[in-house]
Amino acid sequence: MFTPYHVIMFGILLITGFASILQMSGGEDVLRKNQAKISKSKFDLNSY
Repeated sequence: MFTPYHVIMFGILLITGFASILQMSGGEDVLRKNQAKISKSKFDLNSY
């Protein structure tokens, strides 16, 4: 049914999928920090 090749390929797929999910969730933290910096800026469109 499952050959060692299939087991290895399935394991690699799981590991790379998990790693990409972790990487994307880490990127959201960076976006939140940048969003906070932007919202704190003193630039106001209503003043123009």
